Amino acid sequence: MMSPALAARFPWFPRILGGRQAARSLHFIGLIIFVGFIVIHVIFVVAHGFTLEMAKIVLGGESHSHAIAVTIGLIGIAGVIAFHFLGTWYSLAFPFRAKRLLELGVDPLRQFLFHHLDSRQNYKHVSAYARVNGRPPRNETYQRLVASNFAEWRLEVSGLVRKNLDLSLNDLRQMPRQTQTTLHCCIQGWSYFAQWAGVPLSAIMDKCDLLPNARFLVFYTLDEKWEKPGHGYYYEVIDLEIARLSQTILAYEMNHQPLPIPHGAPLRLRVENQLGYKMAKWINRLEFVDSFKHIGEGQGGWRDDVLHYYPSDAGI
Repeated sequence: MMSPALAARFPWFPRILGGRQAARSLHFIGLIIFVGFIVIHVIFVVAHGFTLEMAKIVLGGESHSHAIAVTIGLIGIAGVIAFHFLGTWYSLAFPFRAKRLLELGVDPLRQFLFHHLDSRQNYKHVSAYARVNGRPPRNETYQRLVASNFAEWRLEVSGLVRKNLDLSLNDLRQMPRQTQTTLHCCIQGWSYFAQWAGVPLSAIMDKCDLLPNARFLVFYTLDEKWEKPGHGYYYEVIDLEIARLSQTILAYEMNHQPLPIPHGAPLRLRVENQLGYKMAKWINRLEFVDSFKHIGEGQGGWRDDVLHYYPSDAGI
């Protein structure tokens, strides 16, 4: 009930106990009980005779050597602690390698369980304040577009398509419109409820007529990452299965108003079964590709390339 993925797919599920906060409270109470059980259990082991109980725990009987049992037990505990410190050091010293190792074991399981879940969120309220992560572009191109109220802005669609598109903001408004009120899940905790309106990405995909070998969609933006000079423009990649999900849209409105500049005006991605950093803002170009290995550092997104810790499949 605390899982954003399950709550997005089955909005009724957390409401069984009255909402996500009730689940959090039960989880916390359970944690306290579990910690209390461990503390009491260890106290009883020590009070009853530490070496005797270690012989039972480690070697299976009180007649075995108590000294050997204690030695083996302490070596095991030390091994767990050493593994923890080694893993922490390795992930901090070599974040990219650590991520690649986790992708071998964790990512396939996570994708199998959650990647295919389509979001069905439809909340009845929005947050009073939606905190922003990142700052608007400062480049001359974007400033000129802002000055013209985005009248000159165009969305270019190219790549593995039979028909390239060049769409204005008004063109997008003439296409099928979709509205959804969802929970924005930020990896850094800046989460909020908001209503978004825009064009289903599937409508654009149908309009440009994809080629059979198209597998991924790349979102290019006007965000030159000026706070990190030399790191290029922000981009993100999603696969076409995610792109066709019912709540994957290109949003041009937020909470019944034109999309604010801090939140990505004139156009941003909303893909409600992934974390917020995948939802590229200030978009100006889409490209359908068969692989993203040749883009940036080949990791599937700006944060994946530069910050190393972020997975390309950012499922909630």
